[in-house]
Amino acid sequence: MDDYTILPSPDEAPFDHSDDEYFTGRRRRSRKTAPRTGRSVTGSESMNQIADFDFSSDAPSPRLDASDSIGAPPDPDIKRYWDSSLDITDLSGHDFTIFKQLQGMLGIENISFETLSRFNVRVHTDTYGQPAILFPRYRGMTSRLRIPMGLKLIRKVGDRMEKENYPLPDETSVRQKFSGVFGLHMATLSDRSVVITTNERDALAIYEATKALVFALPHGEIMDPLVLPYLEEFDKIYLWFPVQHVSYAKDWGSALNTLKCLLVKNEERPIELVRNGDHRLIRNSLSNSVVRMRERGFRSMTDLDMREGIRSDLLNSTNRIVGFGQWKRFGVLNKYLGGLRPGEMTVLTGGTGNGKTTFLCEYSLDLFTQGVRTLFCSFEMPEKKILHWMLVQYAG
Repeated sequence: MDDYTILPSPDEAPFDHSDDEYFTGRRRRSRKTAPRTGRSVTGSESMNQIADFDFSSDAPSPRLDASDSIGAPPDPDIKRYWDSSLDITDLSGHDFTIFKQLQGMLGIENISFETLSRFNVRVHTDTYGQPAILFPRYRGMTSRLRIPMGLKLIRKVGDRMEKENYPLPDETSVRQKFSGVFGLHMATLSDRSVVITTNERDALAIYEATKALVFALPHGEIMDPLVLPYLEEFDKIYLWFPVQHVSYAKDWGSALNTLKCLLVKNEERPIELVRNGDHRLIRNSLSNSVVRMRERGFRSMTDLDMREGIRSDLLNSTNRIVGFGQWKRFGVLNKYLGGLRPGEMTVLTGGTGNGKTTFLCEYSLDLFTQGVRTLFCSFEMPEKKILHWMLVQYAG
């Protein structure tokens, strides 16, 4: 299914349960690619039904991305769209009417303007008069006036919706630069729990019903290791994925820590529940329909269920086979090394002078050029000598 069907009312037909991959992409072009404020929540500060779930805070955010704090230049496409868009609170007259129609077509007609405003959702109309909703993505502390680092644009073209993601992909790069997470700017120091969804509509629906801190992953259910550092600080992580993507949720839980991740078992999408007015069911789902994602204990190598599960992982889980630490400058090594895999520790051994440090320095440099942070610790060589050697390698 490639097209996203526009439905004018939830009373006429059931809303499409598909994810964002069913939107059709509009433009494909190659280009070299070039933190959050506190949330002030009115009303109830928490729900007694959900133990230990902190729904609000006025504390400043500690999760500051350094690249944002030093004023990284915005993507030119994002800046162009953002500067020519309208804030939700500024809509009036014809613009307001058009937006309400677009809201219904996307199935977010029951999402309040207050919620949309907190997520900095904006409206854009192109030169052909085609309206679009802009979902911003952030990498850290920011204000409403700041241009986001990433952007999802969903535009009505004829009788269907088309999706664009910015920055545009750099086809010359193995790994695309991390451009942020929808909702990340709302995290604060005292937030210890977060709900994770695979798309913006479900995130908006959960916030509408609970005022909980909620993020939408930038690539849907697909594992993105660059998101992990922004989630590791939380004590509880609620994963609310579509039922067909539960296996991906388990991969995320494994990468983050299964002991603090909880899987929401409700098979209905949050946006569907809000469309039907079932706000209470969303709150109950986060309280009563969750299971902790602990790994099942080892019993026997003759356990057929376990063997079939391992076989399925080897055949179907690309992330676990290939890993995410892929080489960029020396692509041929990917064929032999495979990369690093979430939840695993890789040990490299060898005799003195065999090149262990040289190899790891080169690997760290390669990951650095892809935007992946590494920590290099040595008990033999002083850090100044390691840095000197890495600069020589990078220059060579």
